Order: sequence, then C-alpha cells, then structure tokens
Amino acid sequence: GSPVCYRLNNQFFQFVAKAESVKRLLEDHGIGAGPHNIFFRLVWEVSPNSRVDTSRWPGLSNGGMFSPFFRDYYLCIDWRGDGQLIKEHLNQLYPYLKGNVGIKIQREHAYFNLGITYGKRTDRFNAQLLPSGLIPSFNGIGLYPAKLDDCWWLLGYLNSRAVAYFLNLICGLHKNSVYIDRVPLPNFSGSDKEILE
Repeated sequence: GSPVCYRLNNQFFQFVAKAESVKRLLEDHGIGAGPHNIFFRLVWEVSPNSRVDTSRWPGLSNGGMFSPFFRDYYLCIDWRGDGQLIKEHLNQLYPYLKGNVGIKIQREHAYFNLGITYGKRTDRFNAQLLPSGLIPSFNGIGLYPAKLDDCWWLLGYLNSRAVAYFLNLICGLHKNSVYIDRVPLPNFSGSDKEILE
C-alpha cells in the first residue's frame, strides 16, 4: 500500500498550504530548563516552608502520561538565585561553553508565565495549561500565546484529534516545537473559539 499521506485528498493539502499556522499566535515557545534532574525534587520532598518562596522551588513542567487539558505538577526545581547553582553545574560539566549555558537553559524570559505545555514524547499529542509560576523543561515544552485570551481556545484546539492526526503525519514520537509551529490554524470565528473553550 501507499503511505497514509498519499491517501489524503488535495483539499487537505491545499488547506495546510494556505492556512496560517499556530506559530502566528505565539509570543514564544520551546524548551526551557535542560535535563538537570539532580536539581529536580518531588514537591513533597521539599519542606512546605521552603516552598513558600516560589523563586527558590518553582514547579516544573516535565511532560508525562496522556493527560489532555490538565496535569498535576508534582516536580519542582532548585532555582535559587535565578538558577545560579544549575548554571555553575553546567559550566563545570561543559567547560567548552565558556559560560554560555543558553543551550541547556533556554527562554528564561518566559519562565513563570501563564501558557500551555505538552510532553515532547508522545504518540497521541495532548496539551495542558501551564500555570504561572512554573518553568518548562526539555520534556515539558512551553507555548506562550501573545494574547492570554487565546490560551483557552488554543488549548482546546491543540487537544483535538485533528491536531493529533496532523502531528502524527509530519513527525514521529518527539513533538518538538518546530512541528507545533506547522500546525495549520483554521480561521475560527468568535463562536468557534467559545466552543473550543
């Protein structure tokens, strides 16, 4: 037989070619704190008194099992001094970076903002609300809509079977942000967006 994408009709390909993409709605997106799991803790491993200072132990979005719309964030990361300990650790681990740890800790300007997150490794794409106060990771990628009003209906659209099907056509198990950029965005009316919310 022929690959699935050849079984689709021309209307599908014309729609994908002409439609704007999800990227148009996003102010920023992509991975956050790198794989420094020695700095990760389960929230119940950190004393409640220490968790009061959310700049020291913020929650961490790190992907997980299939869970559309909501995820229980049970991880936190030792982020004291804006991640200073982690950055020092990275400088020791990768001296050739000469202090440029941006390859491992990306998009710090977006940390702690409200957005959408999703697990990078999945065979059925699903997204969750990323509450403010959390940091995305390499496995829990963050999407930050330019307008917060777009957050809820976009979350509904990203959890649709149409988006999951499209992503499975264009990429494998790893759903990196470059693939989310390409998700076609229908011209939703105001009432369509209300239904998606």
